Amino acid sequence: MPELGHVAYYVRNLERSIAFYQKIVGLNVVARIFKGRAAVLSGDDDHHHELLLIQVSTGDGPLVGRRIGLYHTAWKIGDSLDDLRAALDRAQLHGTPVDGTANHQVLFSLYLRDP
Repeated sequence: MPELGHVAYYVRNLERSIAFYQKIVGLNVVARIFKGRAAVLSGDDDHHHELLLIQVSTGDGPLVGRRIGLYHTAWKIGDSLDDLRAALDRAQLHGTPVDGTANHQVLFSLYLRDP
């Protein structure tokens, strides 16, 4: 059964975003990554993280490249590499564009485009 893994946002001000998700939503910072430019947050001990915040700008001017807002949504599909391979097969069968795969050392990812 698929379940939501996490949601990732590109943000303009990481500290302000962390404060919002801590004080308003009630999440806790689990780790800082990408040389302090990103934070992973969770609401409980059962999940490594439900939210990933990545700072893409330090100023108020126009952004170059990445935009503020939703970066990606991660779904957990199965419990094994075979389950992920089956998802890849289904995506290819239905003509879904595959943007790539990744080995994150703690999990494997399959990147698909939303239609």
